Amino acid sequence: MKIKNYYDYFNFVFFGIYFIICLVFLTIILVLNVSATYFIFGVVLLIIVLSLMIFFYFREYILEDNYILIKAGFIKIRIPYKQIKKCYIDNNLHPFYSSSYKRIALKLKNGNIIYISPVKMDNTLLQIMRKVEK
Repeated sequence: MKIKNYYDYFNFVFFGIYFIICLVFLTIILVLNVSATYFIFGVVLLIIVLSLMIFFYFREYILEDNYILIKAGFIKIRIPYKQIKKCYIDNNLHPFYSSSYKRIALKLKNGNIIYISPVKMDNTLLQIMRKVEK
């Protein structure tokens, strides 16, 4: 079952403003005919911003029979339900894998915590809890 990621408006505004600033920076460099070093710096900065945007905006969670598959940009992670010790709703600003303030925390048996922020949080939490209990 595929579940899309939930985004707070902060992420859209932050990356939108940052992307516009990079484009303005590149435009100024091209219009003023400054040195190639500044142009290369601007292009590298734009590539970094685009890769971060891909990582932050292309996320989904797939609930399979034996594991949760988390896709975040180019990264894919599988978490077997056997490794999940506890799952609960948490308010935390840790940015990895989830992009909203309210998120589901998956506490693993090895002590790590992974945060996800699905669109229908309560429904997803219940589904994960059912599969962990099996």
